[in-house]
Amino acid sequence: MCFFFELSVLAIASFVTYKAYDAGEFGLLSYHDGEHCQQFGDIIGAEDVRLWSSSLGEAYVISSDDRSWLGLTVPSSRSLSERLQAAPNTGKLYYVLHEEVAALQSSNSSDQPTFNAIELVGIEDAHFHPLGIDLYSSMVDDRRKTSLFVATYTPQGNAVMVFDLHMMPSGKAIATLQSKVSSPHITNPNAVAALDHRAFFVSAWLTAEPGTLASTLEVLQKQPVSAIVHCASPGVGIKFACKPAASNLRMVNGVTYDAYAQKLYYVESLNKTVTETRWNGKTLQHVRTTETDTACDNLAVHPTKRGVLTACHPKMLTFTLHAQHVFDHAPTQVLFIPSVTASQLTMEEYLMDDGSLLPAASGAFMHPSGLMLVGSVHGKGLLACNMQKHL
Repeated sequence: MCFFFELSVLAIASFVTYKAYDAGEFGLLSYHDGEHCQQFGDIIGAEDVRLWSSSLGEAYVISSDDRSWLGLTVPSSRSLSERLQAAPNTGKLYYVLHEEVAALQSSNSSDQPTFNAIELVGIEDAHFHPLGIDLYSSMVDDRRKTSLFVATYTPQGNAVMVFDLHMMPSGKAIATLQSKVSSPHITNPNAVAALDHRAFFVSAWLTAEPGTLASTLEVLQKQPVSAIVHCASPGVGIKFACKPAASNLRMVNGVTYDAYAQKLYYVESLNKTVTETRWNGKTLQHVRTTETDTACDNLAVHPTKRGVLTACHPKMLTFTLHAQHVFDHAPTQVLFIPSVTASQLTMEEYLMDDGSLLPAASGAFMHPSGLMLVGSVHGKGLLACNMQKHL
């Protein structure tokens, strides 16, 4: 009896040790380039960032929320709908002018950028909880039309909301809801990649509700059950049709589309990979998969190089405990993943910090000037980093 008890304890200890190793907990991190970054703002959970060419000038659109309701890998006794219903209405979209953020790099400026809340028109439910976002802009009927795509969670169900985004002369930004796209294929939306005003990709990162025992098992067992879903509508007022474009993925997370190269990139967090595919209008064709040796999150196309930026969690167990407010910090990492057509095919690490600057980065977006913004899943504010050396 004692032998079997000791064997059970050994088996559990071995399993826990392996999971900690697999999560990167024993890895040695070399921190660098934090001196090029400055934290600004006090919004919580700046999950994703995109650049908007507004009538007032270039601006960053940011999704923000206190995502304690998410639960991540820790099971909850309440359903996701109950957690969302009880959660405070902290979900918002903001814009910040690029020139104000760029001024932070000047030693002569002490002014902090202004976070301007974007007014949302057409949303019936007060509970609005955004995750990933994307923008698509083009000239339509002699005016510049900008569509804003948002992966959202509400007590009534999850969806991708499509807004018409415009700037008033007063500086007030208004996002008017055009479509609320839901589908059995979009179980739990995470990131969005716009193709045009009426088409997008969305990552369905989990099949079970986040924060439940079933989703915890999905993660621990690395089940290949998530998918990338393609949704499109042939015209205004016509319902979006959605179907899987890639399936059997292990926690597909960030997705982004390079319109110039017609490439879709996606992250599999549990596989620790970033995959480059070619979109031919009907199917995704595999091009290249890069092993990152770290669990990555959101993606953004690099402004001057062929490839993508991604923010990652090199110590996933630490990140999970940070998400549950056990640890104040979790490491922040930013990588550049080159395209197969890039001149150099070596993955580069742009930033590694212990999380004291900004914990648990979720996304990194670089302006053509070399200014890089880094957001976080649960942290306060963002980082503005001078990365001109990586243009």
